[in-house]
Amino acid sequence: MKKIVSVLAFAALTLSAVFAADISLSYRTRANVYSETKTKKDGAVTASSKTVLDQTGYGTAAKCFVLSASGDVGGFILDVDPNAGTEKFTLDQWYAWVNLGNLQTTVGLWKSRYVNRVTEDANDWQDADYERYKPGVIGGVYAKDIDNLTYSTLENHQKLSTAFAYTIRPNDDTYFMVKGVLVNAGGTNDVKDTWGGALMNSDSGNYQNTFFSGFAGEVAFKVNNVFDFNVAARSEKRNSLGVGVFLRPLMFDSANLLFGFSYGRNLADYGDTIESNYSEFAIDFRARIKLSEKLALTTMNNMSSFTDAKTKDATIDPNKLIRLWDMVSLAYKASEQLLLQCTVESECAVYARGAGTDDAGKPKNVDYYVGDLGGINLSVIPGMTWTFNANAKLTAGLKFDFGGIRASADYKAKNEISTGFSIPVVFKVVL
Repeated sequence: MKKIVSVLAFAALTLSAVFAADISLSYRTRANVYSETKTKKDGAVTASSKTVLDQTGYGTAAKCFVLSASGDVGGFILDVDPNAGTEKFTLDQWYAWVNLGNLQTTVGLWKSRYVNRVTEDANDWQDADYERYKPGVIGGVYAKDIDNLTYSTLENHQKLSTAFAYTIRPNDDTYFMVKGVLVNAGGTNDVKDTWGGALMNSDSGNYQNTFFSGFAGEVAFKVNNVFDFNVAARSEKRNSLGVGVFLRPLMFDSANLLFGFSYGRNLADYGDTIESNYSEFAIDFRARIKLSEKLALTTMNNMSSFTDAKTKDATIDPNKLIRLWDMVSLAYKASEQLLLQCTVESECAVYARGAGTDDAGKPKNVDYYVGDLGGINLSVIPGMTWTFNANAKLTAGLKFDFGGIRASADYKAKNEISTGFSIPVVFKVVL
């Protein structure tokens, strides 16, 4: 570990002297002072647990060393997360860019997002306790976190990428950008499943050549004090498509608003066997409204829907599922050092359509609603953030989790439902 730190420190000092690089070091510990969970089935406790002073109970300790430099020609960012007690470290983000006039080329590993996600008051809360999901189809196959162009929904992590962004600024108030991204797809034994297509087909009908990159793109148009609009699209392999459309009105001084619609679909042609392919969509709405100089309200809301493929001449409709996620958070600036917050999140499946049988044993559609699908899962987190100075702050709260609210008696008899209470504490230092 000492060798790693020494090398990084030497590199930082050298690059800082030559390129005027920025250097930052941070450490964040995330503990649970106390936590307990209880699981019930048909009213009887099936499991319970308690922990006290769990120093990684709220999340693993996070270390971060960031070295960056930028200028008119280009720049780079190296984000390294050392692992305490080992000789290893993780490269969280590492990428470089070069500007050639209006064209910017970026290569490396990074999160390529354009959308403002309305997270001004997120502080150091875990994602699950503030921004539980990113804009897009929650749990989607093609349109999950759709505005993150370098994210692989199929593998659930960032991928090595190369991006080309062309930007035009006709005046100080107008911004137009077009971006294309090649996302590393890796090798696969199923050549027809990667990008290739009929144009890559040999005379014998065998696929001889394949693109081992997925494709993504984005168009953004912004007019200051009017609107900020962008469209993102991503295709990780042949016959897959995810699209997201997002709009931010900019004419309100006291409100940060985001409207979004996302859609994903399997585009494969299955001939006479499939009438309609799998599809998904989501509607996003987010807002931060400044109620006064000290009080602000933030809300994040998402409805995601999934529909299975439909077989031709099927006697029943394909399965369908609709899920809701809603968050409301109040933040009150009591003083320059103290921020008080209370965040409430709910998540549930509101409707599902599945295959069943009637009294005669014939196939039919069966509809299920909130209670049949497990009810509502709710979390309430009153908390505070104390800022000691520009380099250190403490975040703490009380977290209450309630599972299975309004679940049907039949569901409770067949499935386990968990509730919990914890006291999370996060301490962060930045140098």
